[in-house]
Amino acid sequence: MQKCWAQLVSNGLRAATKSQRPLNASLVFKRTLQDVSISRTGKPIIRIQGGRNFDLEDVHVEGPERIAEAVAKYDVDRFIHVSSYNANKNSPSEFFRTKARGEEVVRNIFPETTIVRPAPLFGFEDRLLHKLAGVTNLFTSNHMQERIWPVHVVDVGTALSLMLEDDNTASETFELYGPTNYSMAEIAELVDKEIYKKRRHVNLPKALLKPVAKYLNRILWWKTTSADEVEREYLDQAIDPKAKTFKDLGMEPAELKNYTFHYLQGYRSSTFYDLPPATEREKREEKKYLHVIDDHEGAQEEEKSEKILSDDTPRPNCYHFYRILFTEIPPQSSLSYHKHSTGNIKLPED
Repeated sequence: MQKCWAQLVSNGLRAATKSQRPLNASLVFKRTLQDVSISRTGKPIIRIQGGRNFDLEDVHVEGPERIAEAVAKYDVDRFIHVSSYNANKNSPSEFFRTKARGEEVVRNIFPETTIVRPAPLFGFEDRLLHKLAGVTNLFTSNHMQERIWPVHVVDVGTALSLMLEDDNTASETFELYGPTNYSMAEIAELVDKEIYKKRRHVNLPKALLKPVAKYLNRILWWKTTSADEVEREYLDQAIDPKAKTFKDLGMEPAELKNYTFHYLQGYRSSTFYDLPPATEREKREEKKYLHVIDDHEGAQEEEKSEKILSDDTPRPNCYHFYRILFTEIPPQSSLSYHKHSTGNIKLPED
């Protein structure tokens, strides 16, 4: 059996290939239980810029094909191919079409391949939160109504490590997605609230933005949007009901809004840098608005209705029905009083 080295990077398990000598012993570990290969085509291993070096067919189909052939040739026990959400041979997006063809190719060469389709990832240096927090994401399309299930990169990395230890995941397909469905506009709102800035997004029709993005991506040497990215803004994330999920691995994925502060604090100005996360501020606001009213009249009406609808013994007259109202509690005294026709109710303040 061939030795296999896997490199553990900050974005999770990114790739593992056969190697005679690790480049950096502090960044790699040797798998001793079984031979493993994890392929991750596309960014960030190979950067596609304007099609000048590689096109999507080269990276998503021919690249995985060569890796799968090497896996089969050197008798590697496990092969995990990280594909993409929405991989579909009939998709209007070339990115998703080539991802689907890559899945088909590796399965034909190595039938025991585990295919993983992660949703859009969020984490350090992601292309989701940081893109929305930056100033360069000015022009968008479809009014940012594309709906996705963003997933934490750490959860995907953990899921991959669990798959390595579980031979029952061989030949399976996994859809790894987060617990909440968001539109891009909703995520942008969360981002703006976290960084205390309002990023401007100008909506352009696809017929205009797509050809402009195509030529800009060819002319400019730095990373810009592409015509296919514009096309993908009109495609909601679809989940394969036959695929396995985090639940089959005994995992509960993290919620996006619980990590916006962790990844976006650096976008705040010095004025707001040390303020607590947006979610914590919202909880503090909720605590300020707790009020209880003793509603005797509502209780009497409820008892009358129950007596008419049921022959059961009515509740005693001392029963009270309470309503929760959200009105600000004045901080002037240690006890807060609310005047009501039925009397005063004392509420201790925190």
